[in-house]
Amino acid sequence: MVDYSQNGEQEHILTFLKDMGLDQGHILEFGAGDGVTMSNTKALRDMGWTADLYDGKASGNVKQAWISLDWFNKKQRLACDLFCIDIDGNDYHILERCFLALSFKPSLIVAEINPIFERHEIAIMPYKADHQWAEDTWYGMSLAAAERLCGDYGYRLAYLHAGINAFFVPEQHAHLCRPIAYRQKWDHRPHQHRTPWIR
Repeated sequence: MVDYSQNGEQEHILTFLKDMGLDQGHILEFGAGDGVTMSNTKALRDMGWTADLYDGKASGNVKQAWISLDWFNKKQRLACDLFCIDIDGNDYHILERCFLALSFKPSLIVAEINPIFERHEIAIMPYKADHQWAEDTWYGMSLAAAERLCGDYGYRLAYLHAGINAFFVPEQHAHLCRPIAYRQKWDHRPHQHRTPWIR
């Protein structure tokens, strides 16, 4: 099978879903790119999974949408079995808004985190609707912030892949959780913003 993902995330996604007994389902992905290059979901779609894919630019099966809190004012389908988010900025705020939707109860969440913080350090980029990533360290949320948010809604941190992709599963699948190997790292140039992180 072709691995479409950037860092091998695809293998772990497929394993988690298989262990949950899910061989078909629906995907919701924010930050899907072109839907193929560095895609966490292309293999599943090839296997017959349905999907709603969104990105700032439209390409193929990917719908163009700027995912902001205002975007949720429109009627959108949030029910899904797999949710992936990698929007390089407001990830925490968008994930939090998803949790407020009664239909949002995915079996697996894969969310990008910002690894420049210590393991248990809470840090969240303040919400900015028109934020565009400048390829620096000003984006997203720390692992601890993501873990706390998901924990508030009944999800457990199940795995951390490549130091940047956090996997969350519902409490009933806590037996699938793996040891978390975490280390701080800086893959991008330091940001120059002075707005404090939300702590």
